[in-house]
Parts: sequence; structure tokens; C-alpha cells
Amino acid sequence: MHRNETIDIAKGISILLMTLSHFTISDTYESISTFNSYLIIFKVPLFLFISGYLFSFYPDLKAFIKHKTNGLLKPAIVLIVSLFLFYSAIKPSFRNEALEALTTLKFKDFLLPMWFPISLYFGLVIFHIILSAWESHSKKKLLYAILALIGVFLANGFKIDYLYAYTYIYVVLFLAIGYTFKKHKSLLKDYLVNNSVIFLIILFSYGLLMYFKNTLNIRLNIVADIFGNTFFTLLSVACGIYLVFFISKHVLRRITPLKLVFVACGKASLFILCFHALIEPNLYKISRKFIPQSSYKLLVIADIANFVFTIGLCILIYIVAKRTPIINSVLFYKQKKPI
Repeated sequence: MHRNETIDIAKGISILLMTLSHFTISDTYESISTFNSYLIIFKVPLFLFISGYLFSFYPDLKAFIKHKTNGLLKPAIVLIVSLFLFYSAIKPSFRNEALEALTTLKFKDFLLPMWFPISLYFGLVIFHIILSAWESHSKKKLLYAILALIGVFLANGFKIDYLYAYTYIYVVLFLAIGYTFKKHKSLLKDYLVNNSVIFLIILFSYGLLMYFKNTLNIRLNIVADIFGNTFFTLLSVACGIYLVFFISKHVLRRITPLKLVFVACGKASLFILCFHALIEPNLYKISRKFIPQSSYKLLVIADIANFVFTIGLCILIYIVAKRTPIINSVLFYKQKKPI
């Protein structure tokens, strides 16, 4: 089956943007911190949009849950437990904290990014329930869909943080947008994605929105449950997603080395989420021990190298895991096409 390279590249960009704020350089350099503040608006919605775009509908809910449990939830849990065991072994004082995190499923420090696969899993299941009711017009399924919607609204309203339930409403929203766009892409695809004039207009619009983002109350941080002005925030998200897709298709897809890097990042997304926040801070500490604070240029080079090496090492872990039969059988689910 021919893969959509634009989607693969955009997915790689989204995972890099999602991890950028967890790197020490985001706090070290004001320019990167400012850059990240502009990207935080759409970086998580971008990944969710892509997930919705790639969403495959299963008539049977049980089959869908089994598919997503094996393909998303189980690998995430295995990686989380493995990291906890590894870190507890090298740092005994971490054991109590690890036990608490495993029992409450509230992550912090280097495992904070793992909220996302858990939230994505439950968001996908809820979205399937809603979509199933929409597609089948069954009264019974409609009741389940209404209950699911009430549940996500209540979870967000009361900020139920167990399993990050308060985030599901955002996940379902952007999954639905991505899925809807896929269903109607023929109406807009050629005109929007291939029109450079539209690209320049949207680029200018996004810059304008970011310039006035405080005035317009444009804010979005899903895990922190922050959502600013609905209209301007969603408009900013739409502009950001469009820009990434346009650049992926017309720029990055034509530069083979960059294309390969971003596609690899997309494939190793779960491993990058899991390991980057553990690897990079330690590399940062090592570089600061050997490079004097007065050597600014060397520090900048070292920090860039740390970023590249961290992502590269995460991808390498993914490749080794995929090529090791025992690990492959646990972490990589052999997908079956829906009926």
C-alpha cells in the first residue's frame, strides 16, 4: 500500500514540536522559548488531527478496542513500566515515587509526556463510539454516544485527572476535525494545499494572530487544561496545521535527507515521547560539566548536538526494538485491516 509521504512527514514534525518544550534548551534560550510559545497552540492538535485523518472505522467496537489496546495502550504501558524499573534500579530513592506514579497513573518529570498516548487511546475509543452512532443511526448506539459525550464534558468540567480524563474532550474534538477533513478532502485538497497564494495569506494570518495572541486570548495547552478564546484559538490551530502540511508537501518532501528524518521520527513517535525526557537532561548535565559557561558558542553547539543525538538515539532504540523478535512481539502489533 502506498503511504502518504506528506502525512508521514507532518507526523514527524508534530512529534518533534511536542517534545521541544521538554528539552532543556527551551528554558536556556529565550528565542527557542518564544518560538515554542507560538507552536504550543497547534503542536498537539496537529498530531491528533493526523490521527483523526488516518482513523479507520471498525464496525465492531470490541475489535477496535482490541486493535488499539494492542497497538497503542499495551506498548505505552510496557515502555512506562520498563522505564520505571530501569530508573528505580539505578536510583533507589525513586522507587516510592515510581510506585505512586504507577498506581495513580499521574506522571511527572521525565515521564510526563506519556500522558499523551494514554489520553489518545481513550479519546480514540470514545470517538469510535460517537462515530459508530453517527454512521449506523442505531438508537442504542446513539444512547452510548450521548453518554460518552456527557462523560467527557463532565470529566473536563470537574477536571477528573485519573487517566487524564479531563483531556479527552480535546482529543475527541481534534480527532473529529481530522476525520471530517479526510471525508471531505476532495472539496478542498487541490485548491488549498497546492496554492502558494493561500499559503502566504495563511502564513501572514498566523503571524498576525501570534502577534496579538495575548490580546485575543489565544491559548491552548491540553494537559494543563488551558483553552483561550474558542474562535481565535481554533483559527490559530487551523492555520498552524495547514502551514505544516503545506511545508511538508512542497518543501520537505522534495529534500530527501530531511524527508527520511521526519518520516523516521513519525514512525518512532512513541519511543521519542517515552525516552527523550530521560536522555536529554543527562546529556545536558554532562555537556555543562566539560564546557565552561563562558564558551557560549560551544554551549550552543553542544545543545544542538544534544537535541540531535537524543532524537537519533530514540529512533535507534525504536529500530533495535523492532528488529528484536521478542521485543517486537510485545511492542509492535500486526495490524489487520477493518472489515
